[in-house]
Amino acid sequence: GEGHFKESHHVVGLLLLLLVSFQTGYGFFLHRPTPMQQEFIANDDEQQHGTTTIHNGTRPRPTMNEKSTTSLILWLFLFALGAYQAQSGVALFAKRYRTPDWGNIYICYTVWLAAVMLIGKLCMIWKDRKMKRYDDTEIQMGRSDGGGGAYDT
Repeated sequence: GEGHFKESHHVVGLLLLLLVSFQTGYGFFLHRPTPMQQEFIANDDEQQHGTTTIHNGTRPRPTMNEKSTTSLILWLFLFALGAYQAQSGVALFAKRYRTPDWGNIYICYTVWLAAVMLIGKLCMIWKDRKMKRYDDTEIQMGRSDGGGGAYDT
């Protein structure tokens, strides 16, 4: 029927709005550079290139900790809730206006999209591990900077 929050689609929409707002604020809090990270980056530049520059926002890749795990779980929950929201909106539209319900096709698209993202993430992990092995080999062979760099003295 008509009215506010009589359909689950409306309630889930409000929940999504609130959770996405929270996730955005939490992301800003979680990923802000600390003064220690900025100092580390400045010292690293000074040692390598003889310059002192602080790169705001540039820092080592964060490790998986409690904060980032919470953020990941919330992001996955929001993705699933958003998929439900879109599917229920399509079903609600089909019911009200007597049109075909394409909700199942949307769910198939969402599963496909999630699979593509998972494959992309696995490729990134594989590439990072491969680069780490390469870096470890370079260090073991005594060529920490790859040898023959422009800043060698």
